[in-house]
Amino acid sequence: METLQLIAYLTYIPIVAFVTIWVGHDLHKNGRVYIQEAFEKGSNIVDPINNMLLVGYYFLNIGLALIKIRGWPPIEYPHEVIEGVASHTAFMLILLAGIHLFNLATLAFLNFRRQKIKN
Repeated sequence: METLQLIAYLTYIPIVAFVTIWVGHDLHKNGRVYIQEAFEKGSNIVDPINNMLLVGYYFLNIGLALIKIRGWPPIEYPHEVIEGVASHTAFMLILLAGIHLFNLATLAFLNFRRQKIKN
């Protein structure tokens, strides 16, 4: 393995790990409120769903990071390290933001449906 390729991997992996853990923890901690709104008060399903979403988030991030590393083109020049790390990290963040918005939209739909049925 080339030295520049190794430097790119050793830069990308800690960035992905940090973002995954930090964002996952934040979403798990603050997302519980949104899940509670989508289900009835006192429902025992809120914490299991929140935990499953966190595990799914971690699996998705790890899988995405591994796929992106596998498809990384050979790096020949030092500036390509920065370009590669930045573009792969940006792709991961954009995809995860889209998935997060989908999850929020799903919870909003469930909440709307529950409110409509209730009234």
